[in-house]
Amino acid sequence: MEKEEPDTNVAAIRYIITMLLQRLDATGAVKLDEMIAGIQGDQLACVNPSPAVQETFQETLKILRFAKNCGT
Repeated sequence: MEKEEPDTNVAAIRYIITMLLQRLDATGAVKLDEMIAGIQGDQLACVNPSPAVQETFQETLKILRFAKNCGT
């Protein structure tokens, strides 16, 4: 099976969000560690989440962790 190319629009939006998150974290307006912890708490609080909800949490955490660790 051939690997699918990512949607260019989704990739661009992800890049913009990553850059914004990094700048907000650097200024102290947003703390990525706190956002990650909050999302993990929300994830644990969900009772019987659907696969789509689980995937959404995982992708959200993936984006935030990437923004936190990018360039370090």
